Amino acid sequence: MRIHANPPNPNAQLDALCAENKAAAKKRAERTRKKLLEASSEVAGEASEEDFVVELESLKQSQE
Repeated sequence: MRIHANPPNPNAQLDALCAENKAAAKKRAERTRKKLLEASSEVAGEASEEDFVVELESLKQSQE
């Protein structure tokens, strides 16, 4: 029969599981953040600068 001098530490195993869960949550959050940034840049790209220029020019013409 073999006796281990130091039995496995259950707290170390729990810490490793917690660290793994935190890393997975961080990856999910980063993936979500990236998707949100891409979606917001697409939405921002839909409103072109030309629309604003035309609107400003029409305001100038109405004031004259």
